[in-house]
Amino acid sequence: MGGMSNAAEMTEMAKRSHRPIGSASAKLRRASKAHHAVVDAPVQRVRKLQRLFRATHQQGTQALLSGNYNAFANAIAVERRLIKEQRAAIEAQRAVIGRHQHAFNSRVLQRRRPARKV
Repeated sequence: MGGMSNAAEMTEMAKRSHRPIGSASAKLRRASKAHHAVVDAPVQRVRKLQRLFRATHQQGTQALLSGNYNAFANAIAVERRLIKEQRAAIEAQRAVIGRHQHAFNSRVLQRRRPARKV
């Protein structure tokens, strides 16, 4: 494995420094995980709704082709409900992304401003 013995790999791993919990990089890592948790929740909800819609649409198509119009009507009703939920989830996702973009842009602008001369 790369020409290193097991002992050499263990020594190499022991040389790696691990930053203390209170370090800036550790704080940044925690903040990044929290950020992804906030952003990923609406994304996962939208994906779940997409899967449900596809499955319902397939069932509705099969019901239509087989002539089962009651099941077809039920599938359409479920699809309409899922579309409303998808719209709400997408709007929530847009709001979260907009807040994060605004915060990011304001941080970038703060860095670019020249120092004030007194």
